[in-house]
Amino acid sequence: MVIYKLIKKDAYQIFTTSCSPHQQPSQSKFASSIDKLFGLKFDTALHHTKFRTLQKIYIKERRLSSSLRNKFVEQHWSDTFYDCDMAHSVLIDVNLSDNEEEDSKETSSPAPKRFRRPILSVGKQQQNKRLDSLYNDMLTTAEIEEISPIQIAAMLLSRSSYSKNKEIAEIAESIVHDKFCESKVNQKLSVQSAALLMSTLEIGKIPYIKMRVIFKSELGSAIVPRYELVSDFNTSITPTCQALSEQFAGVRYPLLPAITMTCQRQLSVLDLEVAEVEGLEVVFKTGFDGSGSHNIFHQKGSAETNNITMGMICPLTVKSKERILWKQPRPQSANTHRPIVLQLGKETVESLKIYGPITREMADIEETPINLIVKGHEVKVSVKIRITALDRKAADAVTGLGGAFCDLCYMSPEEAHDVAELEDELTMSRTLEGTKELVATLVNSSGEVPTKPGDWYTRFGVMRAPTVEKEVESTQGLHLLLRTTDWLLKLCYHEIACVTHWSETVSMRDLQFIKQAKSLVQSHLKDKTGLKVAFPDSAGKGGTTTSGNVCRRLLFDKETREILLELVPERNRDKLRVIAVRLAVALRVVSSKNELQEEKVAEFEAFNRETYKKILTSYPPPQVKISPSVHKLLGHSWDLIALNDNCGLGTVSEGGIEACNKLLRRYRTRLSRKRSQHDNLYDCAKRLWVSSDPVLENIRLKNLPVCKKCSGRGHIGRYCPSSISTVIQEEDALVSSFFK
Repeated sequence: MVIYKLIKKDAYQIFTTSCSPHQQPSQSKFASSIDKLFGLKFDTALHHTKFRTLQKIYIKERRLSSSLRNKFVEQHWSDTFYDCDMAHSVLIDVNLSDNEEEDSKETSSPAPKRFRRPILSVGKQQQNKRLDSLYNDMLTTAEIEEISPIQIAAMLLSRSSYSKNKEIAEIAESIVHDKFCESKVNQKLSVQSAALLMSTLEIGKIPYIKMRVIFKSELGSAIVPRYELVSDFNTSITPTCQALSEQFAGVRYPLLPAITMTCQRQLSVLDLEVAEVEGLEVVFKTGFDGSGSHNIFHQKGSAETNNITMGMICPLTVKSKERILWKQPRPQSANTHRPIVLQLGKETVESLKIYGPITREMADIEETPINLIVKGHEVKVSVKIRITALDRKAADAVTGLGGAFCDLCYMSPEEAHDVAELEDELTMSRTLEGTKELVATLVNSSGEVPTKPGDWYTRFGVMRAPTVEKEVESTQGLHLLLRTTDWLLKLCYHEIACVTHWSETVSMRDLQFIKQAKSLVQSHLKDKTGLKVAFPDSAGKGGTTTSGNVCRRLLFDKETREILLELVPERNRDKLRVIAVRLAVALRVVSSKNELQEEKVAEFEAFNRETYKKILTSYPPPQVKISPSVHKLLGHSWDLIALNDNCGLGTVSEGGIEACNKLLRRYRTRLSRKRSQHDNLYDCAKRLWVSSDPVLENIRLKNLPVCKKCSGRGHIGRYCPSSISTVIQEEDALVSSFFK
């Protein structure tokens, strides 16, 4: 009973000291509660559990101060006294009477409890002082458990937040298991990513600053860098812009710095081996196209024109010793075409003379490799530039072949409709050197080429001397699709109107029937398929609604094609269907980016020659006349494919430059300075250059949506090609047979 009495006495003294005077119970009431807890039959053989229970009730739950709790535990509750025999032997030497007197003196005047302010209302230093004991306990526990104090805090955070905030609990769990990067707590967007964000969202300085302020106010930190840093980054990856000479109005990037910077940025994103950096060759395509329907701003000395001519370059492949290391995944995207010239005015013969010096610079670059740092090694990189991305109008202006039926061969319009001539004459016989030699024999004293009716076999369509110094590969992959579709639609109009001659003049009697047939086709297609075919463009940008996507759906989709052929008289429907299907197959092969089998190129040539003959035999002239685009498609496409390493012309077509037209219109209107035309074009050129940066484009490709059905990138399951059509049509199998 000695231990029992001592514990009751000490417990009462410590408990009353920690309480305010009005909260102190009487000693008898406190003792009775102890007796009730341990029972009437209490002897010296106290159980270990009863000691722990007493400690929990009268120390932990009553929230005794840490100093009193430690004093009580050290004196009477240490593990040494859990052995009752040892405790009894120690207590024999204790003078109970003296202890009782001292205890009575201490309890007679309890210290008043001090008022403590809430911890959140005190300063940082006081907060740290109050948490010292807790922090020391965490350090001790962490040392015993062999983990970090941060993990201890994360475990407590996870325990307290699991049922209230699952996101915080998951973050805490990731910290506990060392799966959470500490930088993610206060992560900021890199300057490069911010430049990509501005380019993708097409926002300027003011919207970017407002977005940064909103992030800072809502998230507590500015997760995007300052605009000045982004602007400096854009300047660092952009060559120095120069104004064109007084003869031409506009801006340009010097070709050599533009090519060098593009090669350096493109090679930096490739995972090349050390052995692959030797013998590197980068292949570019280039071209130019006119962009119309631009706004005219109120600027002093500005040129009154709604047109701008754009010159572009686009990296296509990276080779090492004739082995392809990289191919451009999006050769027809506006985000892969980089500006080298922005020139005010239409694409005329005079305005396009600026490309004479540029093409000479291209030839010099091809002759002298450029020095780059790749994988820490200084290597010489060869550059090849192909002039392929331009339409027929631009090609005729720079090659001087404005009067030619075909800019790839010497066939006249009459010979192009002679079936006998198709056996031997369908070859790409025109060259730049041949045109220059012919001009030298035709030019007069004033430097002009005289023209007169009936001199085809003298001039062969040559109108003037070429202005370029490099061979022009006149492919026109996109315009082949557009113009061939227009030709087929015209054939349908004539079949529906029962007109047997191809020419359409204002004075002809059958013109009204052709117009009625055209209106019938337009309304029929719009009602059945929703397609707007051959309507004037309602956006006011010029041209018609027959865009590339409309042409692909009209020709390549069997159901839509059959809806078009429903209006054709039944007696001619089958032969027109055969021609339409064969044209669709030829266009799908030509506009593809895939590689053809080497032995299949000859089969594709035979297929096109047969299609050419079918048209001429089914619709002999003057009922139908072959257009230059149809002639190039059916007479020279296999040669163009062979020159393109047996790949379809989709990689070298002018579609990417055409896609830049809408970007240039938006940049001029919303994201450029209006105080002068030079500043306006300067800002547009810089925007176009940054948006086409190879490093930023590589980030875009990595973040394209992934299809859950075919695991392809760039589309989702709803628009997956595998789910759109599961039936393989006859022409689908024929198209696939040409490719590897």
